[in-house]
Amino acid sequence: MIDILEMVHKSGYIYGDLKLDNILAGFDENLPEVSDNAFSNVSLNLIDFGFATKYVDQQNSHLPEKHNELFQGNLIFSSVS
Repeated sequence: MIDILEMVHKSGYIYGDLKLDNILAGFDENLPEVSDNAFSNVSLNLIDFGFATKYVDQQNSHLPEKHNELFQGNLIFSSVS
């Protein structure tokens, strides 16, 4: 999962909605099975990029931070700040 998040970040985006509901795990029959590692044929997928935010432009310069006055997200996962 760290590799996936690094790939998103290197693409110029902040994911913004990391939670277990947005991670899909499953067995990939196309991957070779290795007996010494029980997780060798497990695939991970990150879904729901609705809150992904672009943080750099095409010249790799940071974009200015945007402040949103409206609540976005799920109240279950929110906190008071």
